[in-house]
Amino acid sequence: MDSFIEVTGAGYYDEHPVDQWVLITISVRAAKQATSMREVDELRRICLSHLQNVGFTGER
Repeated sequence: MDSFIEVTGAGYYDEHPVDQWVLITISVRAAKQATSMREVDELRRICLSHLQNVGFTGER
């Protein structure tokens, strides 16, 4: 009779991302450049606020 060892089991591995990158492009149209800049700046602030509210810190 042959000798043998039977091994049974289960394993689990959990890995979390180290870096999370977000690229957002914001486009606006306006008759004057100053108006466009104000609008894009406001949209930028809104986007950053939402990202911070869900946990993005902007840190590396």
